Amino acid sequence: MKPDLPNDSAAEPRAQAEKPKTNSNLVILAVIIGVCLFIFLFAQFFYGSSSSSKDTTAPTPYSAALICSDCADAGININVWQNAGVSRGKVVFSVPHNTIVSVIGNKVADDGRTWYKVEYRGQTGWIAQDFVNR
Repeated sequence: MKPDLPNDSAAEPRAQAEKPKTNSNLVILAVIIGVCLFIFLFAQFFYGSSSSSKDTTAPTPYSAALICSDCADAGININVWQNAGVSRGKVVFSVPHNTIVSVIGNKVADDGRTWYKVEYRGQTGWIAQDFVNR
């Protein structure tokens, strides 16, 4: 006579019950953290960090000419702005082509370009690097 063997079908549910359960809350949390990290890195890559838009003072103010040949040909002045970048605000003052100004600072603005803080006859404003001839 054969010894009684446990019924295979009865042992199977017990084996399934003993499998470790995955915690779905941890999986969801990991996915959310991953998505947030991706968004943060994407924003840093395409829009730059906020620290890049801080003003930096020029080590020593120096003189430079503001140039715009197209402006000179058209008989219009070069605008110097209240702020640098996309949200540059209002025109603080305008000067003709080849006007000498004092460069007193610079920064990389939210448009990705370098802007110079300039002073002219007691007024200060911002001008894009494209118009400064050092």
